[in-house]
Amino acid sequence: MTLTVRKLPCSVGKVIDESSLPQGTVLFNPSVASPILYLRGMTMSSVTNANFVVLHNMLNKTTLEINDKTQLLPTANVYTGLEDLRIAWFAKDGVKRLWFTATCSHASHEMNNELVVGYFSDSLKDIERMSVVDMGFPPPIKNICPFVHDGVLKLLDVTTKSIFILEDSEKGFEVSNVATMRPMAGIKWLNNFRGSTSPVHLHGNLWGCVIHDIIYNSVECGQKLSYIHHWIEFDVITGDITFLSSPFWIAHWGIEFVSGILLNYEDDSVRLYVGVNDSRCVVAKTTLYDLRVGK
Repeated sequence: MTLTVRKLPCSVGKVIDESSLPQGTVLFNPSVASPILYLRGMTMSSVTNANFVVLHNMLNKTTLEINDKTQLLPTANVYTGLEDLRIAWFAKDGVKRLWFTATCSHASHEMNNELVVGYFSDSLKDIERMSVVDMGFPPPIKNICPFVHDGVLKLLDVTTKSIFILEDSEKGFEVSNVATMRPMAGIKWLNNFRGSTSPVHLHGNLWGCVIHDIIYNSVECGQKLSYIHHWIEFDVITGDITFLSSPFWIAHWGIEFVSGILLNYEDDSVRLYVGVNDSRCVVAKTTLYDLRVGK
């Protein structure tokens, strides 16, 4: 069987000027909750890859590096810190905060990739609260994406095809499954699809997001691993998956990870925020039409 992967029609540009970064430091896998852009920072050495959180305000062009280490446990793991945040604005008890999900291997004594949820302080200079969340299935857990629907903070996990409500109780953050995603007739869903971006609201109960699969190339291709992406649409109440696009790549055939999305409802333009080769980030401007239609 032949797999055809299309090049997504888009214009690609820089997310942030990386020329002044110290040697051995990279920024990649951006997430966005306008006007704040999250960037995964990493400082690499011979013994560790230390992750750190960068928040960039796209309006006033200010950038803050967040100290996330005070709420984590000491570790000898190669990868340290919070990885691949997804961010969303959410108002709880009338107070609007920037919430996030992330993966971390030393947030608890389990010392395994677990989901952490938290929110930043009003100043966005530090993390006000953060804790591990029990998803009800064993780690490793990655790419759980937050979004707000009907005034409720929800989590999307494409791997298990589940939509959760996140509740803040006296015991801490807890989740409950409110919908199981089901491909409708004619949609060829693969069990190895994984989450990429938080979903965005299209109309009514219909939401859309980018998901991904990976393929292993032959040696002749030059890249051992490539990501391929799909655009999906689903009913947030019933979980029905109503649309799955043909596979596409964006800016780089190889390791490119779509971790952020911003939809302009006025002209239906879409900005996809992409990490490339785990070392840099780009933004691709496209349209809903081009996400849905292509050869």
